[in-house]
Amino acid sequence: MENIATQIKGLKEERAGKITGMDGLVEKMSNEKRSLTQDEQTQYDNFKKEVESIDKRLVILEDAEKRQMSTAKPAGYSGAGSDDGDTGETERREKQKMYNKWTWKRALQIGTVRGARRDGVESELDQIERKEMLECGVSEMSSESILAPAQVFARARNVQRRDMDATTATAAPSNEGSFTIQTNVEGIVDVFLPEMAIGKLPIMRMNNLRGNVQFPQAQTLPSAGWNTENGTATEKSPRFSKLSLSPKRLAAYIQLSNQLLAQSEANISRFANRFLVNASAIELEKAFFKGGSSNEPSGILASTSNYTLLFAGDAVNNAVNANGSRLVWADWVKLVTTPKGVNSTDGQAYVTSPAMKGRAQITPRQSSGVEGNFILRDYNTGINGYQVIGTTNMPDTYSKGSSTVLSAVIFGDWSQSVIASWGGMEIGIDPYVNMKEGLTNVVLNTYMDCGVLNPAAFAAIKDAQSY
Repeated sequence: MENIATQIKGLKEERAGKITGMDGLVEKMSNEKRSLTQDEQTQYDNFKKEVESIDKRLVILEDAEKRQMSTAKPAGYSGAGSDDGDTGETERREKQKMYNKWTWKRALQIGTVRGARRDGVESELDQIERKEMLECGVSEMSSESILAPAQVFARARNVQRRDMDATTATAAPSNEGSFTIQTNVEGIVDVFLPEMAIGKLPIMRMNNLRGNVQFPQAQTLPSAGWNTENGTATEKSPRFSKLSLSPKRLAAYIQLSNQLLAQSEANISRFANRFLVNASAIELEKAFFKGGSSNEPSGILASTSNYTLLFAGDAVNNAVNANGSRLVWADWVKLVTTPKGVNSTDGQAYVTSPAMKGRAQITPRQSSGVEGNFILRDYNTGINGYQVIGTTNMPDTYSKGSSTVLSAVIFGDWSQSVIASWGGMEIGIDPYVNMKEGLTNVVLNTYMDCGVLNPAAFAAIKDAQSY
C-alpha cells in the first residue's frame, strides 16, 4: 500500500491551497464592498466542493492511519496487555522506556561513523519521528541526521557552554572539556543563563502541527443601533485580518571533540542535551519578544501593528521624546489602561529587562512626597497590581537621538499570544568539516513560529532609559 502519511500530507497541502483561494475571493469582495461576481461565485463553489471531497478522503485515510498505528509495537513490546487492560497506557509506558534508553553517545555514533548500523531505540525513534515530521509538513530533513522526539530532551538541566575539547586545560575562562574526563568528575559547572520569562506566562502552545496555521482576526466591534418600529437597520460590515504561522527553522550549534565523545559519555551526553535545548529556548524567547530579523518570527516588538506604542516620560500626552526618557508612574499606569483587553486580567503582566526593574526600584511614584515611595518597592514584587518579569532576553539595545541604550517594556494579556511547533527535533551531525581538528559539529534543528492573536491586548514602550 502506498505510504498513507504521504497521501495525507499531499491532500492537506492541496486543501490548504483551495482554502487560500476561497479566502482570496472573500477578501477581495470585502475590500471592494460588493458581492461576488458570477464567475467568482462559480470559482468559490468549485473550491468548496473540492475541499469537501478532500475532507472525505482525509477521513478515510486518517482512519486507516490510526488503525496502522494502533497495531504498531514499540521496541521491547511483549504483546501482553497491561494489568488493567489499558493498551494505550501500556504503549505509553513502553515509549517512555524508549525515551529513557535514548543516549547522545549512540545517536552521535550513528551520525559520525560512516556506515554505522542504525539500530537500537535511537534508530527506531528516528524512524518514528521522520514519519511524524513529514506529516507535520517538515520535509527538509537530511538522511544523514538523526531525529528524536522532544521527550528525550526533557531531562535537560539549565547549562550553557561553548566549544569543548578533551585535552585542553588552559586558564579561565577558556577551561575546556578535559575537566569532564575522569578522575571522578561530578558535573560541569553551569554558566549563568538568562532568567526565562516564557514559562511564567500563560502563552498558548500548539505542538505537532501539520501544515501552516491561520487565525482570522476580527477588527471591528459588534454594532447595533436604535431605530423606529419599521426603520431600516444600518449594516455594520465586520473587517478581518489574519495571523499566519508557518515552520521556521531554529538551529542550535555546538562543537564536540571526538576524544571527548569517546572518553566522557555520561557528562558530555547530559551537557550536549542541556546546551542545545537551552540555546534553542533562549533564542526562541528573544524572537518571541522582539524578532523581526531575517528568517525569524516577527515578534511582539518588531511591528507597530502588533500593539499600541507609547513613549516614555510623558505617557499622559504621549509626546515623542527626542532621546527617550526615564519611565514615570504614569507610564506604568498607561501601559495597563491602553490595551483594549483590560477586562481580562488573569493573563496580564509586565515583561521588561532586569535593568528596567532596577530603575523602577529607585524611581519615586511622585516628584515629592514620602521617601521610599518607589514605583517598584522590591525586585520580586509587582507594579500597579501586576507581576513584573525581568529577563535579559528583553532588549536594552534600542537607540533614539543621542541615546543608544534604551529598554523595552511590554504589558499585555499573554494568553492572547501563541507559540507553535512542528514535529520533534532533528540532530544534524557533521564529523567531516572539522575532521582535521578532531571535532564533530552537532546542530539541533527545531521548527517554530510565534505571534499575537489579539494585538489590542498589548501595549509597549521602546524608548525607556534604564540608566
